[in-house]
Amino acid sequence: MPSKRVCDIVYCMKQHFARHGIASEIFSDNSPFRSAEFHNFADKYGFQHNTSSPIYSQSNGRVENSVKTAKAIMTKAAESGNDPFLSLLDWRNTPSESLGASPAQIMFGRRTRTQLPTAAGLLINRDFDTVNKALTAAKERQAIYYDVGAKERPSIPVGQTVRVKLQADAPDYKKAEVVKQLPFRSYIVRLEDGTERRRNAKHIRFSSEPPVVYPDAADNAPTSQEVAPPPAARPPPMPPPPPPLMAPTAVTTRSGRRVRKPARYRD
Repeated sequence: MPSKRVCDIVYCMKQHFARHGIASEIFSDNSPFRSAEFHNFADKYGFQHNTSSPIYSQSNGRVENSVKTAKAIMTKAAESGNDPFLSLLDWRNTPSESLGASPAQIMFGRRTRTQLPTAAGLLINRDFDTVNKALTAAKERQAIYYDVGAKERPSIPVGQTVRVKLQADAPDYKKAEVVKQLPFRSYIVRLEDGTERRRNAKHIRFSSEPPVVYPDAADNAPTSQEVAPPPAARPPPMPPPPPPLMAPTAVTTRSGRRVRKPARYRD
C-alpha cells in the first residue's frame, strides 16, 4: 500500500472483494476505519463493520496474529534473498494442522500451483469435469452458428508473394513474402525493406505479383546486359621511322657520258 489513508485502504479492499466476493463482516481497529469515508464504503458494499475496543489491541487478536505471521514470512524471505510472494504462496498451500487443509484449498477448493512438483490431478477442482463439459458444449454451439456464414481460409505457402496490412486501420496493403508459418493462422512475412512482421491470415492477401526483390539482392543480382568497362587510354601512335638513305645513282647521257653536277649543287 502506498499509504495508510482511507482512500488507499478502500482501493485495496475493492480489489479483494472483486476477486473473492464481498465479505459479510469486517473487523478492524478504529484508526482510520472510523472515518466517514470508510463508513460510506461499508454502506455502499453492504457489509457490517465492527471495531475493536480503543487502546486494547488484544480484542483484535485474530487480525494481529495474521499480520504477525505475514510480517515474519516476508522478513525471513528478505533475509534469505528469496521472493516474498513465493514464500506467501508456499504458506497458503501448506495444510493447517488443526483444519487438515491449506488456505488455498479452503478458498478455492483445490491446491494452487507452486514451484514444488505437484501432480496435475491435485490442481483440479472437483467440479472441473462438469464445468469443462458444459464449456465445450457451449463452444461447439457457437462454432455451428459461426460456420453458417464462414468458409475455410486456404493456407499460404512459404515463399508466396502476398499483400499485408500492417495496421488494422491502414487503408493500403504492403507487398511482402511469407517466410514462416506459425500456429493459430499467423505468419511471418518479410517486407520489401527487409524487415519481418508477424500477422494473422486475416490481414494477408494472395498476390500474383513478381517475387519481392530486397535491396541487398538487387545490388548483387547479375544484369541481363553486361556493360563492358571503358577501354584504358592508349598512348598516341609512334610516327613511322624515316626511310633509309639511298646512295645517289649516277646520271648519264644517251651517248654514255656521265653527268657531273657542279660543286655548288653537291652539298
